[in-house]
Amino acid sequence: MQILNNTQNSKIEFDTLIQRINIYGVDNLSNPVDLSKDINIYQTKLPLELLPQNSFLIRTRYRDNNLKWSNWSDSWFFTTTGIKDLSGLENEILLFQNYPNPFITSTIFKYELAESSEVTFRFYDMNNKIILERKEGLKSKGINTFSFFDENLKSGIYMCEMISGNRKRTKTMVKIE
Repeated sequence: MQILNNTQNSKIEFDTLIQRINIYGVDNLSNPVDLSKDINIYQTKLPLELLPQNSFLIRTRYRDNNLKWSNWSDSWFFTTTGIKDLSGLENEILLFQNYPNPFITSTIFKYELAESSEVTFRFYDMNNKIILERKEGLKSKGINTFSFFDENLKSGIYMCEMISGNRKRTKTMVKIE
């Protein structure tokens, strides 16, 4: 999706990519599970700070199952109205991508909590099997870090799930030798 300013030169104000990750796993009963189920490719939220005016043009394109991009759609006009909606954000948690990624023996996850809460990290292999769980205990509101270190983990792709209260966030990580 691209947002263009509503002028003759149509300068790009915002450019984003939202995509579904085609990763499937199985649950404990060997039923297929879509690991991308929480990604909504039909909706995005834009911070008002990215939109310095209130009238814009928008255009979109998509990638098909063969990973080929479509042509850009025609641009259409839209106007922002109202006030910034902050409802629901007070209970949000954020999990940032680990760094480095890929990693050899250790990597660091940065995360942000809207309030103090118990935090647990679970690591899954590509068969959606839990390979490791680490309880971090009560963590304070704000930005925190979690250091992951495992010399015995084999090379491969893994999922890291952070659990805080009833909220979960997941990131993919790659271990190399």
